[in-house]
Amino acid sequence: MTALIAAIAAPEHFKDILLRAKEETAIGGISKSRALIQRMGDHVASDVAEDDVPRLIALLLDIGDELIGPEPAHMIFYRSDEKLMSDLVCDSLRRLKTEQRSDVLSRSIDGGSALVVQGCVLHALDQTTTSGEATSIGADDLERLKNLWCGRVQELSEQRTFLMRPRLPGTLASWGQWGDDAAPRRWCEAVASTDAGLLELLKQLLQQNVVFGGNGPARQRPRLNPRSLEPYLDTRLCFDRLLQLRDRGAIPPEFQAAAHQFILEYELLAQGKNPDAP
Repeated sequence: MTALIAAIAAPEHFKDILLRAKEETAIGGISKSRALIQRMGDHVASDVAEDDVPRLIALLLDIGDELIGPEPAHMIFYRSDEKLMSDLVCDSLRRLKTEQRSDVLSRSIDGGSALVVQGCVLHALDQTTTSGEATSIGADDLERLKNLWCGRVQELSEQRTFLMRPRLPGTLASWGQWGDDAAPRRWCEAVASTDAGLLELLKQLLQQNVVFGGNGPARQRPRLNPRSLEPYLDTRLCFDRLLQLRDRGAIPPEFQAAAHQFILEYELLAQGKNPDAP
């Protein structure tokens, strides 16, 4: 931990340590990078140099999304990776003077690429602006940061890799909530304009809900509710296109789970049934 804290002053070295640790497994089956972030939370209040606090925030809001891993069913009661990093950012903000916080976050969002972690921080600050907690910033500053984040999303959405980003449903929802609510739809419609794009988009939007059955272990259940996609896509048109692709045997194996789940839930809803029913 001492080495990681010292590396904050050398950003590329800090990034390298965490990205390498992401590929290693720590005790309990979690990634070593997650374990390091957890331990960093115990040190940020006193062991991180004052001059390094803004650097730490900027680093987490830049590479944080690269440290996000899948959420196994057995970790349902644990904080997600992005929440863990968001909490570390908020704890770091407590080290800064009130008048510094907005500027530090502004520079970090503008220069960073971790949209999920950034959005998680903004949601957390949303909850504290009226509570009087030490991490709070002014409502006007928060709105400015949300607008800045939406601009960053718009900018990064023009990259081909945007579709492959983690937690895409949450990013689209926040984008529409805080910015131009038509922007996520325009992006999704552009991606889904080809059959390959539609299949890839649905694969990225497929979610795994954790369910509990009797005395057995928790398990994951795939979900792709067409109603949740209505703000972004013409779901009837998507359904018709998927049926045509399925009937032609034109859905590659890696996309079949998402396509099947969408078709299944669309048909259940059309029959007046609840896709959440056992």
